[in-house]
Amino acid sequence: MAALLGIWVFQRFLKKVPLRSIFFWSTLISAALGMTTLLLVTHANRSLGIDDRWFSLGDSLILTVMGQIAYMPVLVMAARLCPPGVEATMFALLMSVTNLAGLLAHESGALIMYLLGITETEFESLWILVLVSNFSTLLPLPLLHWLPDQDRQIPLKTLKPGLGSSSSEIRFADSLAESYGIELISDPPR
Repeated sequence: MAALLGIWVFQRFLKKVPLRSIFFWSTLISAALGMTTLLLVTHANRSLGIDDRWFSLGDSLILTVMGQIAYMPVLVMAARLCPPGVEATMFALLMSVTNLAGLLAHESGALIMYLLGITETEFESLWILVLVSNFSTLLPLPLLHWLPDQDRQIPLKTLKPGLGSSSSEIRFADSLAESYGIELISDPPR
């Protein structure tokens, strides 16, 4: 239900927002909300009058919504960039990368738990794991500049020399430009 809510929020309010903004703000908000796990780990939620189960449930629901909001632009961009006829391959590749990232996250988390001495009975260093995992979600932020600006203009010929000889090439260039928010112009500006 939380994932569906995230999809609805994206579709209703965020689909026209630039990708950089969505990735930047969803990453920051998710990291900040992820820090609320420290309340659960230190049992500060109990002093606030919130039961552990309800706090965990609410925290998971909110983070799931944020995760879906952050993931939707990736799916939309992949769908728009995908050439006709290879949609299934593109989706399979995207899911494979997502599953590999999840596997690496779980395994690196297990390694950090081992290094910190966290076991099923020892939780003294669990707060450090929470800090490391939440700060690691901020690692992609310096890479956001690789996403194109929304207001760029690119001459059609710079995308591919000789582009425009067939209608399918023009449609592909148009969909590529639309997904990145780029305006294609026939001649370079002087």
